[in-house]
Amino acid sequence: MAFRPESLGCGAACVQLAGSGPGKALELTAVLDPLSKEAQRAVPILMALHESLGLSVTLHLNPSLQIDKFPLESFYRYVVSLEPSFDNAGRSLSPQLDRALFSSLRTPQVLTLHVDAPEAWLLECTEAAYDMDNLRLAELGDRRTVSAVYELASLLITGSCEDVGSRHPPNGLQLLLGTTAQPHATDTLVMSNLGYFQLKAAPGVWDLSLAPGPSSEVFTLRTAPALLAAGHSTRAFRGGMQRIDPATLNDAAAVRVTMADFTGANILLLAQKRPGLESWWSGGEKGDASETVHVFSLAHLYERFLKIMLQSVLQRTKRHVKFWFLKNFLSPAFIGSLPAMAAALGIERGRGHALGFEYGLVQYQWPSWLHKQTDKQRIIWGYKILFLDVMFPLSVVNADVGELWDMKLPGRAAVAMTPFCQADANPDTTGFRFFAQGYWRDHLQGRPYHISALFVVDLHKFRRRAYGDQYRVFYDSLSKDPNSLSNLDQDLPNYAQHVVPIHSLPEEWLWCETWCGNTSKPRAKTIDLCNNPLTKEPKLSQATRVIGERWSALDAVAKGIEEAESPAQPSRDEL
Repeated sequence: MAFRPESLGCGAACVQLAGSGPGKALELTAVLDPLSKEAQRAVPILMALHESLGLSVTLHLNPSLQIDKFPLESFYRYVVSLEPSFDNAGRSLSPQLDRALFSSLRTPQVLTLHVDAPEAWLLECTEAAYDMDNLRLAELGDRRTVSAVYELASLLITGSCEDVGSRHPPNGLQLLLGTTAQPHATDTLVMSNLGYFQLKAAPGVWDLSLAPGPSSEVFTLRTAPALLAAGHSTRAFRGGMQRIDPATLNDAAAVRVTMADFTGANILLLAQKRPGLESWWSGGEKGDASETVHVFSLAHLYERFLKIMLQSVLQRTKRHVKFWFLKNFLSPAFIGSLPAMAAALGIERGRGHALGFEYGLVQYQWPSWLHKQTDKQRIIWGYKILFLDVMFPLSVVNADVGELWDMKLPGRAAVAMTPFCQADANPDTTGFRFFAQGYWRDHLQGRPYHISALFVVDLHKFRRRAYGDQYRVFYDSLSKDPNSLSNLDQDLPNYAQHVVPIHSLPEEWLWCETWCGNTSKPRAKTIDLCNNPLTKEPKLSQATRVIGERWSALDAVAKGIEEAESPAQPSRDEL
């Protein structure tokens, strides 16, 4: 059915903005549901085009006639500047003018600030006096304004890698991005899913190559005149031709990638196995044995709890520990406190810099082809489980995490979790054990349902067996149903157990008052402050009651470190 704008009369549900200047010869007509997310984004663009170009705009409102629940759960502002502005000295005014302002917000709910940025942008919050993930306007007192500053930290080089011989992705292939002066600036792995890879970069000219070791020993990069002419850009190449003549392929030590604008780069990368090695590839390489215990944790809404976890881990182990944090969801205040925390806690252990602890910050952008979550808590749950294989080169702990680090996961298992308490179950919450009845009971077929608050991953085996790819396949299939994966980070690995096995840790490794009885609490190695569906008790109140004096002591140390100044800074990695 053809749509003709002039056939629509402009009645009560219509808004018209008359054009001006040369632009009024062009008319833009839009039909939008006013209570849709699309309308939130489209209307500011219509206004910007009208104001800057003088276009005539006609907007027809077409709301849904049946609404089960209110469709909008967010306030939205679109920041766009189509006309550059400069001061008298010729300096750009964009940093001051490009801002989103939310005025007269009077809502009792907890608010989370989220930047809806282009896919190729990695943003960082560099200034914020408050936790922008846990903002309660009613608790601000006399303060009338809350502000946060975000900066563009990196652009993304993404792409698809294909094995010329098999025409399949060489999953686990290790890629390096660098320059002549710094050959290894960052690295990543190729996924089995579409051969996808992702690397952080700044504007400039970069070299993309294979990592030393099995990747470069088994594979070589291949290029062709057609690819070179397109700059290896997937978009440019696909627009010009669809096939590559194998006879034109040549070996290449590296592929040159140019980042010349703010749209990032999408690269088509070809690799081929060296002669005689066509049947050899294990999908990754084994790392060197290390006495360092690597602990990965996410901080969202609970940065205070995360500081307690740092101390409790360090108090219970004599091993060198390196903590990894997902930078995407850390507040500037927490990042700023890490050097002092690391230095102070290292000195407290009496081990100085060498055996204190290190920390690293990792970043990853949710791939555009993978079904997206919109709720920030669910986004973080997704990061917790979906990108373990590609983000790297477990909440109060009463045990030596070295025990977990030394644990050999049997058979095909590369993941270990603690099952929900069975031997000493809390009888008060029996009715809430959804996994013991109905669909989950039938699907598990006798396998236990595990808690994801603490888990162990053998990354070498995890990568070699492409378990990350399996998780993403299951996720993309299930996540399109809004009633599926209620607890994303927990339901997904439990659902996929028949493909990605889970080794069950002894139950004492994770004790939770909601699901476990008090008899087993003295043997608990880790105490998890999980939500209680009966009491809905706040976590802070639960912590002081369940953990008691030890919690108060650890919390006091964390606050003392925040207030003190420490010049010492441990080594720090950013990926």
